[in-house]
Amino acid sequence: MPVLTDQFSPRFREPSGYLTTVGISYDFQASGTPNPRFEDNFNYLINRYLCHFRNEFSVLALRLLFSRFQHQLTMRINNIVPLRKLALLSTAVCAIMLAFSHNAHAVRVLGGISTPSSTLTFNNSRDLGQVLSGIPSGDANRLSYVNHLIHMALGTTGTFSGQTFHRSSKNPGPGFPNFPNATLAGLVNGTGTSVNLGPTAGVYLYLFAKYDGPNGGSEVWYVGDLSGVITIPAFGLAGQHYGLSGWTLFRGAGGQVPDGGTTVMLLGAALGALSMARHYLKS
Repeated sequence: MPVLTDQFSPRFREPSGYLTTVGISYDFQASGTPNPRFEDNFNYLINRYLCHFRNEFSVLALRLLFSRFQHQLTMRINNIVPLRKLALLSTAVCAIMLAFSHNAHAVRVLGGISTPSSTLTFNNSRDLGQVLSGIPSGDANRLSYVNHLIHMALGTTGTFSGQTFHRSSKNPGPGFPNFPNATLAGLVNGTGTSVNLGPTAGVYLYLFAKYDGPNGGSEVWYVGDLSGVITIPAFGLAGQHYGLSGWTLFRGAGGQVPDGGTTVMLLGAALGALSMARHYLKS
């Protein structure tokens, strides 16, 4: 049906920029009588403008509310922890993290997680020699074998306590005749080719490795200048193919103790800094 619009109707600009004509439209029915729909057009226009203003007002209200909330939150934080006290507290927290990170590093090494720092082989620069056959092989027996071997002259062969000893020509560490005796105190027994010396060199001096019970023999290395996790041959002795039975780490008389002093000092400093920060925050 044709729709007629009054040419003198007011024209309004919508938010989109287009002109909308407000007027009276007529729908000529079949009888030819016009049917005014002014009320429908007017209500539609009013609803559109109300929706537009409502959306704009909602955005503005949300911005004002967020700005107010942000301002109040900043004021509360400043009132709870002043800037100078916050800096002191941060320093204390960093000190604690440093102490525990050092301790965690030590635990990682002691747990055998670190990458092997050295690989021992037969006849290398730290190989002190062999004991054949190294049976019996209790802790006291191994101790006597090591102490006899380290006091032999370089490149010599001898017998002791039913064993045959071959002293290599290598002279690591303090060297012959200055090797300190091994002790039973603090020894460590283990199996497998990974040997954990701890994070500090000098705690353990000698490594005794036994190969295949009565069929093979034993090898002794000086490890006093090593730390971390080292590896030893899985089969031996040199020129043989007997499997590793087990090993023993020996400390030297008057030697070092496992690392822990540095960790304790750092932890004490961190706790002291935390105590000072707590006292200052209360003041």
